[in-house]
Amino acid sequence: MRNSVRLVSHLTLRGEGPEKTILKKAPGVRSKLSVDADYGEFIATVEDASGFAPGMGVTIVDKEQRSGWTPSIRTVVSVQGNTLRFDRFLHMDYSVANDGEVFNTFPLISRATKLRTSASKTSRRMAAATRVKPWTVARPPPSTSSTPSG
Repeated sequence: MRNSVRLVSHLTLRGEGPEKTILKKAPGVRSKLSVDADYGEFIATVEDASGFAPGMGVTIVDKEQRSGWTPSIRTVVSVQGNTLRFDRFLHMDYSVANDGEVFNTFPLISRATKLRTSASKTSRRMAAATRVKPWTVARPPPSTSSTPSG
């Protein structure tokens, strides 16, 4: 397995018996960043991407961001050369100077969760209130300075 099996509420994962169905994680893959991976980006460039593949669950971290709250847990969408593209943007900056790296790690089975309706409505309202419309262009205010008269 290269990523979690995500169970939804109406789905049951049933094997064929204790010795017949075995979930095995793919071998570990780890590579250091070769270029800083910054907040908001969907990519990370690593020294060696040969072990990574689309669909693989990965963690992006550096020694500055090693606490449990700061790694980005993502799924690899594509691999081009040594560049990995992810399903979602990175939520922190990860740097080469701080030993940034990408490695495959994920729970074998996870439960798909949904926000309750009230939370979803609240989230949508908050997003709508802060969303910038695509046609909005930020322009500097008109200049009010005048040339000094002499």
